[in-house]
Amino acid sequence: LLNLSLTGKGAFADCEYLETVELGVKTRIAERMFENTAVTEIIAYSDTVGDKAFAGCKNLTSIEFKNNVTYLGKEVFSGCTDLEEVIFNADCEQIADKAFNGCSSLTELTLPSCKVVIGEEVFVGSALKKLAFAKNTEITKIGMNTFKGIKNFSVDVSASDIYKLDNSTIYTKDGS
Repeated sequence: LLNLSLTGKGAFADCEYLETVELGVKTRIAERMFENTAVTEIIAYSDTVGDKAFAGCKNLTSIEFKNNVTYLGKEVFSGCTDLEEVIFNADCEQIADKAFNGCSSLTELTLPSCKVVIGEEVFVGSALKKLAFAKNTEITKIGMNTFKGIKNFSVDVSASDIYKLDNSTIYTKDGS
């Protein structure tokens, strides 16, 4: 799919034997593009990732975003029970509602070094134990119930130039 730029909604959805995909720099990840496939690893260059693009991909273990992501879709990884690793090599401006809902193997996530909006119920049903902030991570909005039901959860702001942690409360370093 190296030269593919556009597909329709659900182009490869329910292809139960689709395990390996190599996406090109111009490939846009459409809504439900790989929903319920057997894909295990993805390297993506797309600046937007459509809603439910990888929902139900139970074998997906890792995804790496090489370029800036302006929108990570609603329920994009919902039900990806084997997803352990999400790597942002550049910005991710918006993580939409329920993006990591039900990702029961995702224990740690490092937010990229940019301004980011986090939607509602993003991590409900995940195994998230640690959310780390990169040097210039700046959260501009967090939706309702984003971390609902998560136990033994910690935030790591040690690399942050913007935030500090004091008595389990996050503050900006200027005290606001």
